[in-house]
Amino acid sequence: MNVTGKFLLAFLCISIASYGLSGSVYASNHNLLPLSVATNSDSYAAGDTILIFGSIRDYDGTSPIVTIQIFGPLGGMKFIDQVEPKSDGTYELTKIAQGTINLTGEYTVKAMWNKQPVETIFEFVGGAAPEPLD
Repeated sequence: MNVTGKFLLAFLCISIASYGLSGSVYASNHNLLPLSVATNSDSYAAGDTILIFGSIRDYDGTSPIVTIQIFGPLGGMKFIDQVEPKSDGTYELTKIAQGTINLTGEYTVKAMWNKQPVETIFEFVGGAAPEPLD
């Protein structure tokens, strides 16, 4: 192999390696979601306080409302509210596990900010069993 061929082969190998490295750096820095949501427990019983919290990355105050929805085991919306994030982009909301949260099963918490949705789940135990769908 002549010198030019070795040079091109070395250049190609370095180019491919550097592309892979820069792609992984880019991925690790940009795969963070701009909005997060979580609960303080994975499971609740009747009367427990559900703490829903999260944060907005790079929050600048231009869209000052986060909408929180809770959907029950059968898919129906059980709760909706809006909260205003703090100046650092964090937010929280409390809800007592009672009333419309009364069926045993998995509940989905959805948060939406600036048309960007995220969700998490929790289990409600000790309620009535949901009726099976026919």
